[in-house]
Amino acid sequence: MFLTTFDLTTLSTDKEDSVMSMTMFSTSFGGFGTAVFSIILPLFAFTTVIAWSYYGEKAVDFVFNWVKEEKRKYIVTAFKVLYVVLIALSSTIHSELIWAIDDTFNGLMAIPNLICLIALNGLVVKITKNYFDRKKGIDVEPMLSAYPEMNQEFIEDIKTENEEMK
Repeated sequence: MFLTTFDLTTLSTDKEDSVMSMTMFSTSFGGFGTAVFSIILPLFAFTTVIAWSYYGEKAVDFVFNWVKEEKRKYIVTAFKVLYVVLIALSSTIHSELIWAIDDTFNGLMAIPNLICLIALNGLVVKITKNYFDRKKGIDVEPMLSAYPEMNQEFIEDIKTENEEMK
């Protein structure tokens, strides 16, 4: 029903952000859509803030892993304080600017990932070839990790699991 009654002209509206989404839900599902959207939007926003806080905390902890644990706790606490302050500040900024900042930082996160993909290109090709060779039935030693010692550990774990299943 939704796909047959959906009018694409409703997408070209001057409403923005959650107002447009609420309009779409209420247009498509009536009062039920409005009620559901009123529940899921704050839940989604809250869980997103919590998840990003956790991921950020773990990333800061990882980046500063070279610092002694005692000092690292202060750095992580500083991140948490900064995160809460930025949440408060973001509520005063227009949403278009927030989305522009978000898009910028998401794009910047791609840079180190792309550099690493280029640097690891040969290793990724080697692991992928190993996987498809094993899938074809060619008898090659599984390459389950880029680190040889971990690879051996994984192979031994698989052998142990296979023996236990017998």
